[in-house]
Amino acid sequence: MLRPFRHLVFSAAGIAVLVVLARVLIPYFTGRAIDDIRAGHEERVARDAMLIIGAAVIMSTLNAVRRLLAGTISLGLEQLLRTRLYEHLSSLSFRFFDQHQTGQLLSRVT
Repeated sequence: MLRPFRHLVFSAAGIAVLVVLARVLIPYFTGRAIDDIRAGHEERVARDAMLIIGAAVIMSTLNAVRRLLAGTISLGLEQLLRTRLYEHLSSLSFRFFDQHQTGQLLSRVT
């Protein structure tokens, strides 16, 4: 059922990998900042702080894009399921609806 959304699924998966990579960079740059402070290279600490902030911004932006893609996929999948269900129920005979309670059908569909 995800075939129509294949490109969005692969894009979201790729972005998720990039989010994880950006998340790994934050502790790495923090370690570098601590090493620079211990070594007495205070001039490098500002650069390390900017790299940490940059990695956090990239991670947040990519995560927001991934969530938007996931939302688009889920809404599209929901629409597809609704359409298929409606088409199936529309194709059933009147006799089927005479034999089954409408409340039971709606309960099961929901």
